[in-house]
Amino acid sequence: VQGEELEKCLKRFTLLQESLEQGDFYLIDAKVEEIAAGLGITEIGLDRYVEQLSGGQRTKLLLAKLLLEKPQVLLLDEPTNYLDTEHIEWLRGYLKSYPNAFILISHDEDFMNDVVGLIYHLEHQTITRYVGNYTQFLAAYELRKDQVMNAYTRQQREVEKLQTYIAKNKARASTSKMAKSREKQLNKMELLDKPTGPPRPRFKFDVCVQPTSTVMQAEQLEVGYTYTLLPPMDLTLKRGEKVALVGYNGI
Repeated sequence: VQGEELEKCLKRFTLLQESLEQGDFYLIDAKVEEIAAGLGITEIGLDRYVEQLSGGQRTKLLLAKLLLEKPQVLLLDEPTNYLDTEHIEWLRGYLKSYPNAFILISHDEDFMNDVVGLIYHLEHQTITRYVGNYTQFLAAYELRKDQVMNAYTRQQREVEKLQTYIAKNKARASTSKMAKSREKQLNKMELLDKPTGPPRPRFKFDVCVQPTSTVMQAEQLEVGYTYTLLPPMDLTLKRGEKVALVGYNGI
């Protein structure tokens, strides 16, 4: 290969080489290990078949796959749900340095405060954009509510003032011209809707059976699907008692 054909091959080789370098091809093994460790997938075992993983473990795996792909816009819906505290901290640091854009849906206020700089607030079928983290959004939202309410109150006073003037002066010959002018002004006015808060939810639970002292009683209880996760146990829960199951997600 020589001449023009060699030139084309070299150009193609250069483009492929640049593409591989931009995609971190030579660092892919290290990247896989970094993200797997960060999200707790290493503890599950990188040689496990996907069919053997629980729902939470599969969610972690899908998140890791997305992070490795490094898309231009990353969509994250409650990404901390299946992560433990240390893995959430890792994801927090990762998103802070993420080079592209991401959209986050989350109920974790501390997490949002650390990683987002824009908030889109949906209320009354309207989306409003706020610059800043979640705490800054709350302050700006309250300020905006006050401003909207003040603007509505001022306009209502102006409307009432115009209506009173029109009613008193429209019939008088000497002032009817000014009254009609005020009426035109009132008709051209773009009236603001009265600000309203979100609808308040209502719940009602009817108790049809009086609670007993024993809430749950189990003998030789086994936990698991295809195989048991714990040895058989006897368990009795009395009213008022509280039980916590603790451990890493997905085990």
